[in-house]
Amino acid sequence: METPGQLSVEINSEASSAPIEKAIDAGIPVIGSALESSSDKITSQIIVDDPLGGKMIGDFLAERLKGKGNIVVLEGPIGQSAQISRRKGIDASLAAHPGLKLIASKSGNWSRAEGQAVMENWLSAYSGQINGVLSENDEMALGAIEAIKSAGLNPADVPVIGIDGIPDGKRAIADGEMYMSLYKYAKAEGQGALDIALRQLVGESYEPQSEIWKTLNIDWAGGTSKHYTVPWLTLNKENIAKYLN
Repeated sequence: METPGQLSVEINSEASSAPIEKAIDAGIPVIGSALESSSDKITSQIIVDDPLGGKMIGDFLAERLKGKGNIVVLEGPIGQSAQISRRKGIDASLAAHPGLKLIASKSGNWSRAEGQAVMENWLSAYSGQINGVLSENDEMALGAIEAIKSAGLNPADVPVIGIDGIPDGKRAIADGEMYMSLYKYAKAEGQGALDIALRQLVGESYEPQSEIWKTLNIDWAGGTSKHYTVPWLTLNKENIAKYLN
């Protein structure tokens, strides 16, 4: 049975390269989504800019702390593509804000429970010294907030910033417990990848069906671009009411 095309949702950009290139060499177009592939053979990919996301949350925390303070970083599984890319952006932000001092970083494996446990240990080891928290996803950020509250501290006094904009994260922002987050348009990545794949199969007469191209102002470019970037949406107390439902 002939395979007309393939959608690839990467977990690890390096590990996915071999099967992607095998498909391409067999004449099967491959459209990537979620994480950037390290293969330059991939037909096209539509992703968020994770290094930019990491830099954005670092810059927002620097602004909140007026450029000075001790911070900690909760990371995803070490070596996973999103962890590497988001940490790259965080490091770039820290380099641009030398008044921020990174006193600890550790993986919470994208887990709320692990994020809470790591934060509890930090609050004990660095009692009264932590001024802010950067988390590479919202689940770990929510765990950090629980640890902060359990320690008798006010989350508003130890700002926590996450990434992904999950429902619980949005509610935490609305409740004043999470300082802010970046919303990842997973729907845009999925629907966009499908449109690009259909363009490969149907040809230049194909018109994109998803609304994301217009609503997010992503240039369709005839459906033939090698790389499409989905923008991040900043979620904070000023705009969160619009995105709760």
